[in-house]
Amino acid sequence: MDWLNKLLGLNKFKFDKINIEKDVIYSIINLALANYPKEFIAYLQGKVKNNVLNVYGLLYQHYKHNFHSASIENKLPLITDFIGSVHSHPSYGNYPSNQDLQFFNKNGLLHLIICKPFTPENIRAFNLKGEELIFNVK
Repeated sequence: MDWLNKLLGLNKFKFDKINIEKDVIYSIINLALANYPKEFIAYLQGKVKNNVLNVYGLLYQHYKHNFHSASIENKLPLITDFIGSVHSHPSYGNYPSNQDLQFFNKNGLLHLIICKPFTPENIRAFNLKGEELIFNVK
């Protein structure tokens, strides 16, 4: 069955481990701080290799926002290494809302949420179903 996954290109969606580059983590923190008290949203760039999802970039996207949320005006970015999203919650909670879950389901494999006080420890990762994932910072 693995040969079928390779043939159809499905291996690029299968991973057992997540590594996020340290520069990406600090970019997320800086964007959250710069946009506070509003939310920010950006796309994650990365690739799966040898069952490891490596996140190595961030693509900031213009968005619409109101007091309660942020949403992206255009659907998906025109990049080939798009793998998910990151956004901030200007509160102390970093679990996905119902609106977040709807967005996750349509926009990639990995989704990060950062909350106050905007430190690396305040970033949580989720899959497209909203299930929490563990990641490593490299």
